[in-house]
Amino acid sequence: AAILAATMIMGMSVTTFAADITITNPEDVNDATYTYMQIVEPDPSSPIGWKFVDESDTDTQGPITQAFIDGLNATDADDAIEKLKDIYNESSANYNAEQGVVNASSDFGDILNSIQNRANEPVIANTIETSEAGLYLIVGHKTGYTWIPMLAYVDNDDDGSLVNAEVTAKASKDQVKKVVDQTGQSVMEGDKVTYTVT
Repeated sequence: AAILAATMIMGMSVTTFAADITITNPEDVNDATYTYMQIVEPDPSSPIGWKFVDESDTDTQGPITQAFIDGLNATDADDAIEKLKDIYNESSANYNAEQGVVNASSDFGDILNSIQNRANEPVIANTIETSEAGLYLIVGHKTGYTWIPMLAYVDNDDDGSLVNAEVTAKASKDQVKKVVDQTGQSVMEGDKVTYTVT
């Protein structure tokens, strides 16, 4: 698995080549589609070597940058990227975004859910062809399923070439639940019964 840690500092002057991000479908879901967007890109002018794709030099940040600053309680964009690196490398069930495991109730899950509608680039045949290192947000689509946002990190190898990445999609089938709005009362034939559907 690719690690987004100290390896994020890399030589920017070396020519890089293309790399693929391969998406594995969830079990029993063969006809899913995916969209994606890059959220972090190389920045040779930054001490940390990275920036959000819509990061600004002014106080008015783009929506992606601002979502991570606010959601991670960061002081600025660089601090948000440092916190994002820590979360990406976290192996707990709440934050293993590379394997499609993001706890929806976490702050991190809230951030990804808030920006996932911006991931509009279509994925062809479950493969994303990239020409730049960075962090990519991937969103699954199939009616009747709830999808967990995924992150893929494309790293630079020692020779400057890009390293392929793999992610495993996670989805759960939507279920309709009906709860009768009664408090233990008897119901006779012909009575109107109200219920809540979730």
